[in-house]
Amino acid sequence: MRMSVADSAATKYLQELEGEGLVLQEGQTGHVVFYVLK
Repeated sequence: MRMSVADSAATKYLQELEGEGLVLQEGQTGHVVFYVLK
């Protein structure tokens, strides 16, 4: 399922989840970044 979400909104939400320890960021910047559940 695809959802229309602005890049800035998605980035902010993922950073919040990372701060709460729920996801882990893999990669540094750009298109090589992805997140995995902890």
